[in-house]
Amino acid sequence: MKKLLSALLVILFVLSVCPWDKTVIAPAQAAAAQMPADNVLIKKAVKPTKIELNITKLSINIGESATLNATISPSNATDKKIKWSSSDKKVASVSSSGVVKGIKAGKVTITAKTANGKTAKCAVTVKAVAVSGVKVSPASAVLTVGGSQQLKATVSPSNATDKTVKWSSSDTSVAKVNKNGLVTAIAKGTATITVKASNKKTATSKITVNAPASTPTPSPAPTHGFIPTIAPTLAPTPTPGPTSISEPTPTPVPQGEVMTSMADEVVALVNSERAKAGEKALIVDPELTAAAVIRAKELVTLFSHTRPDGTSCSTVSDKVYGENTAKGNSNASNVMNRWMNSQGNRENILRPYFGSIGVGVYKYNGTIYWVQLFGFGD
Repeated sequence: MKKLLSALLVILFVLSVCPWDKTVIAPAQAAAAQMPADNVLIKKAVKPTKIELNITKLSINIGESATLNATISPSNATDKKIKWSSSDKKVASVSSSGVVKGIKAGKVTITAKTANGKTAKCAVTVKAVAVSGVKVSPASAVLTVGGSQQLKATVSPSNATDKTVKWSSSDTSVAKVNKNGLVTAIAKGTATITVKASNKKTATSKITVNAPASTPTPSPAPTHGFIPTIAPTLAPTPTPGPTSISEPTPTPVPQGEVMTSMADEVVALVNSERAKAGEKALIVDPELTAAAVIRAKELVTLFSHTRPDGTSCSTVSDKVYGENTAKGNSNASNVMNRWMNSQGNRENILRPYFGSIGVGVYKYNGTIYWVQLFGFGD
């Protein structure tokens, strides 16, 4: 009995010492609390230590491209971004993927840079593409006085940097050539047209100019007037019209009169036709105008594109590159209609490369002589 009582006293003592409010630990917390500290993974960044380019020296032509490849070490570097730059973008450019393009002749440095500042460089030389030769087509042409021929120059290689050319004629009294290679036939004969490339290489085209075929003068109609004529023909000696029929003789008009107002009307009508065709207006050139008056007076003696002294009409002025003539038409509107219905005359009026004009109108012995002279305007 004494032993039982002693055991109960021990149990009561233990219960009085240990508290009843025990802390409950959740299973997840308990598991975490039991995990060792080194079970947490921390990943460290690997920085680039070096960058290299597959090419350190590069030579390209203007307009050409080349690709640079960059390699970053170590291979497991965390940030492998690369920034590309050119020391002179006017000489060569570089894209975000390392593509270098030559722009103009010179030297430049292309740099590849990592995120942490490591760099690699490539020295680039951009060269001009030299001209190796030049050709002209056609190699020869046969023209009639007043006609024209467009020549074409081909510079090789096709990617040559400087493709500029210059044109010249061996005899400008026979054939002239403008800066674009357009040849205009001036007088009978032969001339050599030369095109010269930037490296002094040349090519030539032989131009043969024939005189225009003469057109027989039509017999006068049985009236008291003259038949208007457009084609360049030899004019008959001015005489009064036939009087065999019973019609009144026309009232004589003053001889040797320069018709300035009619010339102005012709200029206006020319520019009106050019506007319809979408061409620029021609500028009146005082020198061409004076030359046109001279030519109108000469037509009284010889109705032709050849002057009375046997020379070409272009000798009246260095600015002359085209001529239209007519006689017998009574007013500006009438003569313009005749010219516009004549293929050769119409082409002169509407030529896109003409820039200036001079018109001469001369009345002699009852007949009006009309002349248009065209120039390049420069």
